[in-house]
Amino acid sequence: MTRCRRSSSSATRFELTGGDRRRDELVREGVLKLQCEHVRVPTRLGYALLFVSDLDRAIGFYRDVIGLPLRFRADVYAEFATEGAKFALFPGSELPALIGRHAPPDPAPWPQGEVAFFVEDVDAEHARLQAAGVSVLAPPTDRPWGERTLHVADPDGNVVELTRAKRSA
Repeated sequence: MTRCRRSSSSATRFELTGGDRRRDELVREGVLKLQCEHVRVPTRLGYALLFVSDLDRAIGFYRDVIGLPLRFRADVYAEFATEGAKFALFPGSELPALIGRHAPPDPAPWPQGEVAFFVEDVDAEHARLQAAGVSVLAPPTDRPWGERTLHVADPDGNVVELTRAKRSA
């Protein structure tokens, strides 16, 4: 990405996306001068971390019910052996040590996000998880973007999606 700012005393920043014709005209006419610099932006996800109310219970759900292999567990952290980005759990009670703030005591009345895992057979996972008593939020559904998804809730109410990757056309 390239970030630019006006060369006058104003520190207004622009993101150049190639679509601002008027700005481009002003630059060509010499009315507006920009000083640009190339800025590296993050493009790779390192890990997703869920804050949970009970670390042992959450480990049991993701390891024993969802089926993720546990890579390791520390006192206040658990990480699973996933491909690509890491997936980890952290007790919400430990947030003050991590970020200096407490989580609200009551659960949020709506989902705070979602984690998704690729599976081969969404329908088989639906039957397996339903038989295990997992709360199914949305049954297997074909999505307009080409994936088949299943949404369930973990013990803290976090949304977990199991999805079949898009099939090649």
